Amino acid sequence: GKTSRTLTYIQDENANETRSIVRVLSYIPGKMFEEAGATSTRLFLLGILLGKMDKALFGFNHPALKREFVWNLKQGGAVIRQYCELLDP
Repeated sequence: GKTSRTLTYIQDENANETRSIVRVLSYIPGKMFEEAGATSTRLFLLGILLGKMDKALFGFNHPALKREFVWNLKQGGAVIRQYCELLDP
């Protein structure tokens, strides 16, 4: 049968010895939420979905969750301090 790999190796364009592992994803056909338009029904259904996800993940913990993500709003102050010299005066 047909096998499917979600993880694969890639090399940079200079064909150096460095190889990286990447996750290859496929997507189902359709529109992104933003493209579809935010109707009251879609927003209601999105709220239900997010509520179910929140409930399902309640109490979930993993060591990888302890790392700092620059897109986490709780890290905003640290990110600004780290990169403030890059901002135009």
